[in-house]
Amino acid sequence: MKSPLLGAVCASAISLTGFGEAADAAGLPNVVFILADDVGLGDVGPLKTPTSPIPTPNIDRLAAEGMTFSDAHTSASVCAPSRYSLMTGNYPYRGRDQWGVWKFQEESQILAGQRTVADVMRDAGYHTAFFGKWHLGGDFYQQGTNNIYRGGNIALVDFSRRFGNGPLDHGFDYSCVTPLGIQGQPFAYFESDRYVPIIPTLPDMIPAGKGPFNGGYILFPGYADPDWDSRQAGPTLAGKAVEFIEQHYQQNLANGTDTPFFIYYSTPSIHVPITPPDTFTGTPVKGATGAGDMADMIFELDLEVGAIVQALEQRNLLQDTLIIFSSDNGPAEGVVAGHDRTAGMNGKKATMYEGGHRVPFIARWGDGTGAGSTIMPGSMSTQMIAVQDWVATMYDLTNQNKPVDQAVDSISMLPVLLGQQPPGQPVRDYVIMQAAHWADPTVDHTKWHSVRQGDWVLLLDETDTPVELYNLADDLAETTDLIGYPQYAGVVDELVTVYEYARYVSGHTGPPVADGDVNLDGRVDTADLLLATRILLGSYSPIGLQRQHMDTAPLVNGVPVADRLLDAGDLLVIGRKLLGLVNF
Repeated sequence: MKSPLLGAVCASAISLTGFGEAADAAGLPNVVFILADDVGLGDVGPLKTPTSPIPTPNIDRLAAEGMTFSDAHTSASVCAPSRYSLMTGNYPYRGRDQWGVWKFQEESQILAGQRTVADVMRDAGYHTAFFGKWHLGGDFYQQGTNNIYRGGNIALVDFSRRFGNGPLDHGFDYSCVTPLGIQGQPFAYFESDRYVPIIPTLPDMIPAGKGPFNGGYILFPGYADPDWDSRQAGPTLAGKAVEFIEQHYQQNLANGTDTPFFIYYSTPSIHVPITPPDTFTGTPVKGATGAGDMADMIFELDLEVGAIVQALEQRNLLQDTLIIFSSDNGPAEGVVAGHDRTAGMNGKKATMYEGGHRVPFIARWGDGTGAGSTIMPGSMSTQMIAVQDWVATMYDLTNQNKPVDQAVDSISMLPVLLGQQPPGQPVRDYVIMQAAHWADPTVDHTKWHSVRQGDWVLLLDETDTPVELYNLADDLAETTDLIGYPQYAGVVDELVTVYEYARYVSGHTGPPVADGDVNLDGRVDTADLLLATRILLGSYSPIGLQRQHMDTAPLVNGVPVADRLLDAGDLLVIGRKLLGLVNF
């Protein structure tokens, strides 16, 4: 059964809610953030294997007309925690539950006072909308009461009322969501955080068992819209996004305004169940690749992207829109002949190897030509970034100062996108990742973490004990574990120090630290001189990373050479740097 696009009853909400004059947003681009589900580095774009049978022309076009990052990482190798990071710019352990919330009726992972990227954009004058998989919890009422229901008897949930702590309470003017994507109940669409039946004459959800359902599939028993069809999630959500673009465009014309919009498009493609539709707006999908349902779903994802790009292009909005494409984590199971889903990386979703958290990241802004593009077409960046860095980038893009207590683990990559960042100057000093809180059937990395600094990555088990070490410069596939080699003991110690500082000491991830930056806040100032003095007087015990950046003497040809001694010479060099007498 083909599900029609949701009813016209919400069209007015799209066009009117939250729309207004936004003089402070003049000259800013529209922003579309497209988040795929379980898509690997090698599934799309220029890192896809040339022998792949899967056509992805629309995502490939974004890369050809924009910038591709080859070293982008999610904060977690599973979706619930990483989606919190992508929404707030914080590592998962700064939310309600480090391992994420996994039921639609759980308390929100976003804590009170934590702002989302939508809050940032709305403050800048954007009209904001969210489409797709939410997966951050919410406040649903118990039937017949004003109590929030957290129990397991879903028959008691009142789906007729708008749920709280959803997109509308976190900066979005409009939303069309599936609370847990297509893999978990409720199997239904919620517009502006309120359940809207696909067919108005069938207003109540019904219990649904595991198995085929209206031509699609339900993985876990739960409550569903009677007309729910997992095959139609992508076409439906893409259709709603296109409708939003059209309504916004018409509203600007009617008002004589140029208000920009912000779309967070969180498609459930290509998460299980893998159920490709027969067609997507007339284009055959099921069986189109000849390589199986997984391949067909990657193709369907590309068609979703294409629908949004086409909607922008038809309204002459594409050149004035920043489009970012990424994924919530690496690929799950699924083998396609001639296709390498992780682009040669070891591991997959839920593991701590590169394939679990190194994901596609593509950004496009301009008309696709060198002269008419803000982001250089066809460019490739090897900068190590965290995908949540896009949140700080939005602060930067909209000329807002990022508060010290917001997006605390996000660093702006705007200079990289604009071609202003020197290639040898890193955006980040380090990045922290985490695995799943369950055991993968093939690789048990339950509650593991990893820390990456430079070319080195250290894996730590659930007790924070170092267990594996790799040098990605020589071993990108992580085939040779160096943890037991005595010559790398110092590397392990330093990475442990970085991890412990980031995980248990620091309230934020700062920019790359420099020599002389003793307190690790991203700048060298009198505070560093004072802390260095305290260290020398024995009144403060530094962590290893602080010792490293205090060790600035002696100077050789104006460059500090670490001698592993903290003494007055280091204090003198820091003082000279503050006075501008040396520059390194």
